Amino acid sequence: MERRKKQNEGLLSVYPPPPWYYRYFTDENLAKVKDSAGSDNAELSEAPLKYLTPPSPPEVGAYHNFGDVWQVNDKLATLEDLGITQVYDGAAIRGEGQESGARVLELKKLTKSLLLAFVELTGIMGVSPEQFPAKFENVRVLLINIHHILNEYRPHQARESLVTLMQQQINDKKQHVENIRQSCDKVRETIRVLSKQFDQVDEFEETGGVTTKEVKYVSGKEKDLLVVKMAEEACK
Repeated sequence: MERRKKQNEGLLSVYPPPPWYYRYFTDENLAKVKDSAGSDNAELSEAPLKYLTPPSPPEVGAYHNFGDVWQVNDKLATLEDLGITQVYDGAAIRGEGQESGARVLELKKLTKSLLLAFVELTGIMGVSPEQFPAKFENVRVLLINIHHILNEYRPHQARESLVTLMQQQINDKKQHVENIRQSCDKVRETIRVLSKQFDQVDEFEETGGVTTKEVKYVSGKEKDLLVVKMAEEACK
């Protein structure tokens, strides 16, 4: 019996096998599902084709995922639901308290109470150690209450983090657009300078005395080199 129990415990860590309905994923069944897509075919709701159709997302209740239970309507559980004593004024930090400093005030009160409880705990350990469990439980309850109030800030923190991230992305895109605009302006200015030089200058001293009239007689490669030289000179 003990040996079988150990074997069962060892199997819990083994990579899980594929679902038993994997055998229904045949080419024939897949073709039937594909042909019936978008239609109210009663055959799709019956075995074995129903195993090939993804289930609709749950709307109420809870679901299991990776060994944990997750609520469909995810919300912060109350301390009462968790079986923890609530020591702060819940009505003060809700409603109008969300915009006022009630939540901050309650956190300060709990922090001071936690400090006092810790001092009492250290004092009792030297005088009456048998009272340690009760004082330790008091510290634990205070810490859980503090964390519960802080967790109520999570939705607000998530919204602000998303706003900051989106604003950063907008700023980055604006900067990219500005860089492209500056590059385009620089190219336009370079083209304007080159066009002006071709129109007004009869000789380009940097090419060794080659005039604009002689440029049309040089080879295409030499002409390209000449234009590159003039562009580099204009960009200096």
